Amino acid sequence: RCLVHIWCTEGSPQSWVSSGLRTDQQGFLLVDQHMRCHPLTSHADAPIFAGGDIASIDGHPRPKAGVFAVMAGMTLWLNLRATLRGEKLVTYWPQVSFLGLLNLGDGSCIASKGTLAMHAEWLWALKDWIDRRWMWNYSEGLPEMPTA
Repeated sequence: RCLVHIWCTEGSPQSWVSSGLRTDQQGFLLVDQHMRCHPLTSHADAPIFAGGDIASIDGHPRPKAGVFAVMAGMTLWLNLRATLRGEKLVTYWPQVSFLGLLNLGDGSCIASKGTLAMHAEWLWALKDWIDRRWMWNYSEGLPEMPTA
């Protein structure tokens, strides 16, 4: 008998994803370190960008964990903007490992990094602080923008 059930599954790509674009062995879009997809033909009209769980970075296999998607987001944004402006693209170097923090909903958290794992209430406070700091960067932490 269990008090809590946790069902963990891997991400899986949709069949429509590969339409005209290269994929990895699992079927996720294959992107370069600028977050650009690899078209199947050399005469593609415009670059197509992808990031997050739908994409795998060529030469840098990583598990489908939210931290990789989040960290690639800024590079994706900068390169979309650079493409529209005709500027040089930024190269993304994905981190090798990550700290996984799973909120258990009872004021505690499970943390895992590599082969290490632990459970504690103070880990929830750490997760909350990390999440709030990250979100601040995309809300109150943004620079003032002039109105058009």
